[in-house]
Amino acid sequence: MATEERLSASATLVFGIYLVVLALALSGAVIFQMQRMPRQASELDLVVLVLLAGALGSYVHAATSFTSYVGNQRLHKSWLWWYILRPFIGSALALIFYFVVRAGFVQNGSGPENLNLFGIAGLAGLTGMFSKQATDKLREVFDNLFSVKGGDDARADKLPKSDDDAPGPSPTPASTTPATQPGIEIPGYQPSPLRGE
Repeated sequence: MATEERLSASATLVFGIYLVVLALALSGAVIFQMQRMPRQASELDLVVLVLLAGALGSYVHAATSFTSYVGNQRLHKSWLWWYILRPFIGSALALIFYFVVRAGFVQNGSGPENLNLFGIAGLAGLTGMFSKQATDKLREVFDNLFSVKGGDDARADKLPKSDDDAPGPSPTPASTTPATQPGIEIPGYQPSPLRGE
């Protein structure tokens, strides 16, 4: 098995600087978004806040991982895209999680003005930071919402699972004159003469 190529010291430095700049940009964007939002926040304002906070939370996860691997001198080139895409994955996942939470926990008629912005930003940030756990929770919610009790297995007239159990003609047609084939003998079988013979 070939060993993976480690990231060079200069590439590690450049990538580390990128992560510092990303931290400043994401933190500043979250603060700016929360400051500019009016008391009566619109849904779009909340979505932007969720996207930014999800990216920030995911950034924390990526930066922690980066420092651990650099510190242990085990950072490989093949993982660069994981670090680059992590904030985008965190944003998307936080948005999905936000939609699920909004759909389930907010009464009809309650608008965004009744939501706690810090709670929304905190939930989005944690979703991005713990994206694996958030994905597992969304899978659990999906399984609960769309689980079937019995489904096809509970039907009395279900279709068979294999061709062996299928009623009707065989999927491979049998020869019409098996005894007349050379080398095939069927004990007790007497072929009937064909018409006209």
